[in-house]
Amino acid sequence: MAFKSAVLKDLAIFGRSCNDEGLVADIVTIFLDQSAIQVSNFCAAASIHDLEKQVYEIHRLKSNASVVGAIELRHLCEEIETMLFRFHSIASRYVDSLRSEVNLECKRLKIELEEHEKR
Repeated sequence: MAFKSAVLKDLAIFGRSCNDEGLVADIVTIFLDQSAIQVSNFCAAASIHDLEKQVYEIHRLKSNASVVGAIELRHLCEEIETMLFRFHSIASRYVDSLRSEVNLECKRLKIELEEHEKR
């Protein structure tokens, strides 16, 4: 079974061309591990109003979301990043939305990876 996500399909093709069948699994696993850390770091920075750390963490998460095809998460990160640049703060509801969206994407990626590995 092929991946549903076009991004993961492209990564799988790249992995095969490099003789690395586990490339997608490695990338997804890193995302799953790192996204929770990045959200935690972002929230900690937000709680003490550390703008530089917030921008750093949300930008990392946005980039990593793009790598695994987590488009909605990437859009949310872009929105948060824009707010940080414009207003130097974000509404607390965005923190909750960020946590929720990361959880949804992690679940989606786990399922997609499991289905792919069953083939």
